Parts: sequence; C-alpha cells; structure tokens
Amino acid sequence: QGFVSLLSYGNVIFIAIFLRTVIPRLLAVESMDDFFGLANEIGVPSKNNMIASMETVQAYDFLPKVGLYTLAFIAEKVTL
Repeated sequence: QGFVSLLSYGNVIFIAIFLRTVIPRLLAVESMDDFFGLANEIGVPSKNNMIASMETVQAYDFLPKVGLYTLAFIAEKVTL
C-alpha cells in the first residue's frame, strides 16, 4: 500500500514538473523549427535516431521482441 502510494505521488510530481517545464516553452513556439528544437531539448530523439532504433528492433528474432514488449508493459504497470 505504501509503495504504491509512493509511486503514485512520484508520478504526479513528475508530471507536474514536466508540465511546468514544457507548457511555457510550447506556448512560446512560433515555428516548426522552434518546436523541433524544443523536442530535442526535452529528450525526444531525432527522426533519424528513431528510424535507426526501429530498424535495429526489426532485426531481432520473435522471442526477444516479445520479451522487450513484455518488460516494457510490466515496467509501465508497476509505475502507474
């Protein structure tokens, strides 16, 4: 019970800090170049990096793909 509450409060705090940091910057965006600069600044990978990552994952066999998906799903559910 206490651990779940801790994770819930942690998620709320993280979202509040993230929104407090990002919302003013998004409101100040005047062009797509500014938007892409902001996305890169907050840690969103570039299009080329995302394509390279997808190509790497596509090269994996079926079982590692299922394992990665399952681990990501479990991590998401544990931290909700």
